Amino acid sequence: MNEKIIVYEHAGNGSLDKHLDNPSLTWMKRLQICIDVTTGLNFFHEGGVEKEDLMVHRDIRSGSILLDGDWNPKISNLEFSNNALVTLGSEHLNNNAGNSLGYIDPCYETDRYLSQSSDIYSLGVLLFEMLCGRLAWTDGCENHSQSLGPLAVRHYNVDGNLDKMIFEGIKEQITPESLTTFQMIAIHCVHVNWKERPTIDQIIIQLQKALEFQEDYEIWEPKLPIDYKEIIQVSKTPQIYKHKSKKDLYNMFSKGILLQDGKVLFSLGSNKERNEMISAKRFSYNYLLPKWRSLPESRFPKVAKMFYISNLNIQIKIRTQYLSPSVNYKVHLIFRFSGPRKSQAKRLYVNLKYKMGNESLKAYFATWREDGWMMIELFQFLNHKKDTDFEVLLESFSRCYCGSDSIYVEGIQFQAIDNASFKLPSGSHYILFYQLNVFNFVLIMQVKHEEIEKLTEDHQALKSKSEANKLWFLPNPMKEKKDHTISFSLCQIQKKKDELLSANEDMLSIQSGFTDVVECSRQQILHIKCKIRSQMLSPNNQYACYLVFKLSEKCRGLHGPVIVRDLFNWRSKETGILYFRYPNPWNVRDTDWVPRQRKDGWMEVIVWKFNSNYELKDDHLFVNLKLITYEGTMSGLIVRGIKFRPI
Repeated sequence: MNEKIIVYEHAGNGSLDKHLDNPSLTWMKRLQICIDVTTGLNFFHEGGVEKEDLMVHRDIRSGSILLDGDWNPKISNLEFSNNALVTLGSEHLNNNAGNSLGYIDPCYETDRYLSQSSDIYSLGVLLFEMLCGRLAWTDGCENHSQSLGPLAVRHYNVDGNLDKMIFEGIKEQITPESLTTFQMIAIHCVHVNWKERPTIDQIIIQLQKALEFQEDYEIWEPKLPIDYKEIIQVSKTPQIYKHKSKKDLYNMFSKGILLQDGKVLFSLGSNKERNEMISAKRFSYNYLLPKWRSLPESRFPKVAKMFYISNLNIQIKIRTQYLSPSVNYKVHLIFRFSGPRKSQAKRLYVNLKYKMGNESLKAYFATWREDGWMMIELFQFLNHKKDTDFEVLLESFSRCYCGSDSIYVEGIQFQAIDNASFKLPSGSHYILFYQLNVFNFVLIMQVKHEEIEKLTEDHQALKSKSEANKLWFLPNPMKEKKDHTISFSLCQIQKKKDELLSANEDMLSIQSGFTDVVECSRQQILHIKCKIRSQMLSPNNQYACYLVFKLSEKCRGLHGPVIVRDLFNWRSKETGILYFRYPNPWNVRDTDWVPRQRKDGWMEVIVWKFNSNYELKDDHLFVNLKLITYEGTMSGLIVRGIKFRPI
């Protein structure tokens, strides 16, 4: 069998000529198809992958363009192609006259051969088909002069445009700049003199420009603020934006543009939210005036250098002008230390004290930004209008953790966030416990010396009770170490193997008869150790370890965060952060642990999370945690015990 067969991949949308009058084939899609066809033809003209021979297709038309399911074009009918400048006999034309009429280069009538320039002519006719939504040769055409290419040229020469010929299904979509660019390159493609026709590279450039104009109109301009022209006029250098494309403008707005003599930075978020940063030049400095410095990494011409971080006294009283209404915002102070980088951790404890009105507040952690600056959250609010008054007094950073280094203050940033209101973690996800067989628990902490004797007496009294076997934990005699650390354990009581904890019981709570608990003294560290046999835990489960506690009525501290370190994984830089009191919502991250009120009046807070499979060693789970306050002490913290729950 000597028959040759050309095999093409399946084109789900058929050939292009069937979709010319399809209004769902938008102008944007048509432009992209034209660019892809022209790029493919250029590849073909250059000899394909091997680039051995310059080729001529000789049958470029809408019926030769196949479209896949995603409207990507494929050039077909390659069986008619040949090396460049090869003479084409009349027999070939006659066999394809019905399909090729309207596309054939007029030069063929005199020169009797088709060149790469002839493909350019055919491509120009295809461009007119895409614009006009009709075939090049329709019923009623008697000769080539009545086909679409010459007809479009005559209309353009008379009217100066092709408005009357544009397909009605796409006419309202096309932006004037895109239309002008497109029709000009199409007109040049069908020039009767082949020497006046553009190169294929020039065609690609012009088609891409037409697409960029259309994308500016359809995609990028809607993303710009409605009043973007007015905003540009109050920018520091409005002239540089005059000839920018809408895409370039959007990118510049996303990065931020300076307004009002370089003292306000306006920027856009991914969902068109309007953000604003106000320079430290707008702040008032009550006592110590800053030194103004220029930093290459700053967005503003000058930043304030403050030398006494423990006595800032910076009064910020400003009015925003460009924020979006009905959008939630976070307010951040943007700053950095003037000395070497303080820490490689993502969060750095700085304990910024500030006032809003008569309320004294604290912002504990600053986070590093990608631009090398730090930010610390001061407030969250729902913006109700365009202009918003904001007033705050920055008092001091913690000298204990920040040292005596000076800082650079860049400004205050108003950053849009999701409209969802902040909610403290609820207890809806809590699952009650499993089974208790054997448990060993050791708590090492600082205790008041006068409590030691009382705890020992309680232990002796409880041991004599007839129902002592129902208690899970009993205080053992405690010994005082030389460093005044008191070590005591809650002894293990073996329960019957067939007894399970009821659903309303906590796994490691101290029950009836044990009314005295441990109150921490003036120390910064609470050390928790425990050892659990594997039978106590469900395999391959995520668990949370909770500390059950109260704060005494005399407790005046423990307002701030507490760092949790796992001493068995001391190399890990990841640490937990918990609070013994409910913090302000903007002081909490999703990974922080906040207390939860229990039904029995006690509080509980997560101190550790783990997987029961991966943390076991020698058939035991070992817990060795340090709870360290950043500032203040554990004084007033009353500890009842710890417990575990599956998450």
